Amino acid sequence: MQDKVYERDIVRGVKKLIKDRGGWFVRMMAGVGQRKGIPDIIACYKGLFLGIECKTPRGRVTDHQEGELRAIRLANGLGIIARSVRDVEDLLDFIDYIRELYMSGGEREDDPIFSGKICMGGTVEQGWYEYHTGRDQQKDGHRSGQS
Repeated sequence: MQDKVYERDIVRGVKKLIKDRGGWFVRMMAGVGQRKGIPDIIACYKGLFLGIECKTPRGRVTDHQEGELRAIRLANGLGIIARSVRDVEDLLDFIDYIRELYMSGGEREDDPIFSGKICMGGTVEQGWYEYHTGRDQQKDGHRSGQS
């Protein structure tokens, strides 16, 4: 039997992770006068603005939350739904990976991540998703397109 996952534990773990990795964050709490749907955690990691909505694996994201995450993306920030601390760990690892590639001069014009749109319209999120799912597939012993 699997232990029950609580949203507060995901939030607590994400806050610790961001702090341990040298990022900044503030925990947002719903309250009187606050706009509906603001992400649970607002953070800055290596110069990137992050809006992180924490949910359990079965937790439902409201329309207001989706709207706020979309607004963050449109403003060239990263707005994600984290269903585990691992989701955010993978995002921070990906940001580190991108930063390391960029700093080493490893970018290529044909690479979609470095085509001048690193934060435009979710390009980083798309790259992160591919990195994140590829990492899980690699961990399971296979990659997409291979038997």
